Amino acid sequence: MIDYNPKNWLSLLTHAYSKRVMRTLTPAIVGLAFFSLLCCFLMITIAKWHEKEFQPTIAMHSLLGVVLGLFLVFRTNSAYDRWWEGRRLWGGLVNSTRNLALKINAYLGSDSEERMWFSMMIPNFVIATKEQLRQGVQMDELQFPDDLSKKEVEKFKPQAKCDCFFNVWSC
Repeated sequence: MIDYNPKNWLSLLTHAYSKRVMRTLTPAIVGLAFFSLLCCFLMITIAKWHEKEFQPTIAMHSLLGVVLGLFLVFRTNSAYDRWWEGRRLWGGLVNSTRNLALKINAYLGSDSEERMWFSMMIPNFVIATKEQLRQGVQMDELQFPDDLSKKEVEKFKPQAKCDCFFNVWSC
């Protein structure tokens, strides 16, 4: 997730995505600026047109408003699509962990040490997944059974070369 300050819009231009866009658009912007300067120079100096001979119009503002409106609609729709995809995947994760807990509940006995272990580790997995998507796993937010030693808790920390919690995925 990209954190940015909307009040500091100049920093948005230095973002990697914005740099590519600006690099692509810069030749077109410079070309249009020179073309506009040439047209203004020709109209004012050679054709001798002045302000009183031009009729004000709002057509350009309305055209720019339509283009800006379409741009904002497409951007809003793509942001909503990303949000909806994340919500769908998060709901799938919650449903999968709930199904796993129900199956473990049916398989294990009622007074089982493994049952207590899974009742702590399944929510830990979901919390660690959330934290991994944000800023990295915060080990102090996870709950471990009291009988675990510090050495056993260290096994659950992400490895230096890969940030995979529980080392389930190959990096």
